[in-house]
Amino acid sequence: MKANSEAINTIDTRESSTSPKVNCLEGKRCPKCGSYGPFEIVATVRILLHDDGTDNAEDGTTEYGDGAPTTCGVCQYEGTFGDFELSAAPYFLPLIATRAKLGS
Repeated sequence: MKANSEAINTIDTRESSTSPKVNCLEGKRCPKCGSYGPFEIVATVRILLHDDGTDNAEDGTTEYGDGAPTTCGVCQYEGTFGDFELSAAPYFLPLIATRAKLGS
């Protein structure tokens, strides 16, 4: 049976103070569509560069912060990672509910 990916990212117009995510996306939500992810983030990755390619560096760190350019994987909204804070997202959700009622 094939899973319905649209059901996972359904727009929830209720204001929520909790996130279903508990790891890297905890406290994050798209400010446009309300999705909890996935999000595409521009990050800095430490690699070891050879003439014939790359390997992970010894510490292999990946770094990103609130200023990192971020795109919602559901609606393609673009902003910074900080824009996706759960506390900021509910301000956009009443607008989505209004548009849905108006059919736009």
